[in-house]
Amino acid sequence: MTPTCIGTAGHVDHGKTALVKRLTGIDTDRLKEEKERGISIELGFAPLHLKSGTEAAIIDVPGHEKFVHHMLSGVGGIDLVLLVIAADEGIMPQTIEHLRIVELLGIRTSVIALTKCDLVERDWLEMVRKDVEKLISSSPLKCLGIVPVSSVTGQGVNDLLSLLDEGLRDVKERDTSRPLRLPIDRVFTMEGFGAVVTGTLWRGKAKTGETVEVLPSGKKARIRSVEVQKHKLDEARAGQRVALALHGIRKEEIERGEWVVEPGSLFPSMMLDAKLDVLGELRRPIKTRERIRFHLGARESLGRVIVLGKDEARPAESCFVQLRLEESVVAERGDRFVIRAYSPVTTIAGGSVIDPNPVKHKPHDSAVLELLEKEESGTLEARIELAFTRTPYLSMSGKKLAPKVGLPEEDVKTIIEKKAHDGDLVFLPSGEYISKKWVDEGERVFRTALSEYEREFPLRWGMGKSEMRAEFPRQMSDEVFSLLVEKLSEKRLLFIRGERLRFGSDEVELSPGQMKLKDELEKKILSSGFSVPELEELEKLSSGDEAKELIQLLVLEGSLVKVTSEMCFHKMQIEKAAKLVTDFIKAKGALTISDFKELTGVSRKYGVPLLEYLDKIGITVRDGDKRILRKGVE
Repeated sequence: MTPTCIGTAGHVDHGKTALVKRLTGIDTDRLKEEKERGISIELGFAPLHLKSGTEAAIIDVPGHEKFVHHMLSGVGGIDLVLLVIAADEGIMPQTIEHLRIVELLGIRTSVIALTKCDLVERDWLEMVRKDVEKLISSSPLKCLGIVPVSSVTGQGVNDLLSLLDEGLRDVKERDTSRPLRLPIDRVFTMEGFGAVVTGTLWRGKAKTGETVEVLPSGKKARIRSVEVQKHKLDEARAGQRVALALHGIRKEEIERGEWVVEPGSLFPSMMLDAKLDVLGELRRPIKTRERIRFHLGARESLGRVIVLGKDEARPAESCFVQLRLEESVVAERGDRFVIRAYSPVTTIAGGSVIDPNPVKHKPHDSAVLELLEKEESGTLEARIELAFTRTPYLSMSGKKLAPKVGLPEEDVKTIIEKKAHDGDLVFLPSGEYISKKWVDEGERVFRTALSEYEREFPLRWGMGKSEMRAEFPRQMSDEVFSLLVEKLSEKRLLFIRGERLRFGSDEVELSPGQMKLKDELEKKILSSGFSVPELEELEKLSSGDEAKELIQLLVLEGSLVKVTSEMCFHKMQIEKAAKLVTDFIKAKGALTISDFKELTGVSRKYGVPLLEYLDKIGITVRDGDKRILRKGVE
């Protein structure tokens, strides 16, 4: 049988918990405070066995306005809502708010129980029924029936059970092929088992022994045991109420509102692109940048709503928004959410996630609206293409893309592999892909930036890689940057020397005047023996920065060797010093700084840096106050 879940809804003290007890024999108020106050504060749970053989879990939610956030944490994964309205009071504020919440969450099947019918006259009961019929007639909820019941006498209970059975008969089985996803609505410790989390399994399977990830914290754990309706199982399926004992993580490291997921299957974000539906009863517009309370799964998060394309969203209006939150949330395309006002705390809107990991948008960018319209209504192939092209230089794998488009990873991989075969996507060594559009655009950016740099600094051999990297958006990965460098290099359009990049040619063309200055620099250094002029003196050979730039070019090309920040030697001097030192050590066994001074006629000012450089390049090794040849040097 398909696992099913029923959620109660309704105003405080309308008899939800008493009705659940009458249906199941279980009192879902387990806390001492709940017993003392006579109202539900936390979520309650009870199994329900129906005549057809359907096994359902009932989630009993608090009705008090102070605990609507608890109610929201329990109804996100239900298949049918049992709306409870007391016959002696009729429709009340939380009746309407709970009704709107289940509508916003996309729940479409309901059964309505008129409780406490034993306390009212028939005429009064009929009047309440008509009020309820009027309320539900304008709702997208399909109402299977309105049943007067009494939790005291049992009146109407069988009729109610029959309607619940009917409503659950055609529930579609949830997706068990996709990765595990469980919103945590309760965390506690059980002796002998450690941390235990409970929730309604949204999708996938939870198996004993599997490794899972708790998001958004990112902590890993192993499922020690699985329990469904107090029965230990090896595996739980989507749609069931489950309790998971987790090994490798402490209760204090988990909180309600987090998610248990297959590692790497979902990615936390502090922004969401969404379609927002504003409640028609709202008496004011929702202003852009208004602070809100965002509810998804069992988590409430504070944030702000950015209305795209305008400054406000009016009552009963649907529009695109970007939600910017104050903490990371875990979402995927198609998730339904509810928004409540920051203060006073009332439900004002809801909607569905379009992109769970977007970039930041400019509120009045018309191009963003066009893209979101395509993302909302386009085909899967079109949505995948948009995912790769709308964010510059973004690379993704099938696993990363699946939650953005709301489909199984295997289906997504099939499409992107075909697109790569057709040349629309480029494969990266990490297993991710990037749009060919951005590879072509990246080559254009390289060409433009490096050409402009060469015009501005004609004597510099190319631009530093870090400078070039800064020409691209931050979201571009280092792997994509390396891909662009590699592709341009393969085409012989880009040349690399160390950390510098040059476009078009490997050589810097010097003017006759610059060639003359180059010769003068080299001659001045070579004629000094080993007592080379300091860089500051060399840079004065030109009136501007030409000598300084030329020295840097010669260092990069290898003609000059920068031994210290103030001292350059010609490569011929380095080669000569290396031969002198090598021959001396071969003959004498070792060399001191005094020996080197005698060999070269230089002071310690030049001798020490030269010897340290020979150590650095692997000719010699320092042994106390002597140098010996490094092993392998001939």
